[in-house]
Amino acid sequence: MKKKEIFELAKKLATECRSDPKRLAKELGIVVKYRSFNNHSGSCIRMNGKQLIVINTRMSTLKQLFVLAHEIAHLLLHPYEATIIRYFSFSESKVEFEANYFAVVFFSESEIEFEEDEEIKQLINNIIL
Repeated sequence: MKKKEIFELAKKLATECRSDPKRLAKELGIVVKYRSFNNHSGSCIRMNGKQLIVINTRMSTLKQLFVLAHEIAHLLLHPYEATIIRYFSFSESKVEFEANYFAVVFFSESEIEFEEDEEIKQLINNIIL
């Protein structure tokens, strides 16, 4: 998907859901579960027409919100992948950049302050610059 298309989709959904990824997941029929993991931030699974996102509870609330938006992006932007288990990272892969870009745009006009989380702050700066 082109960057402009991702931007427009993220803006549209942010407006409709007031930049609330939990609300967006609910409206899209995505089940969200929270579990404790040692080695990854979140994952999304698409199986038999159902979609599930699992978020790591060992992260800050801010990071959980960002990762939720990131995982929703995978389900929206990458429908060809049945199961996606990713590490929250600055990976240079196209699918990771697209999911991070979607999340950054989704929150761009929200009142959430991600500056408290250095990893997200750096990611945002890298995408914007």
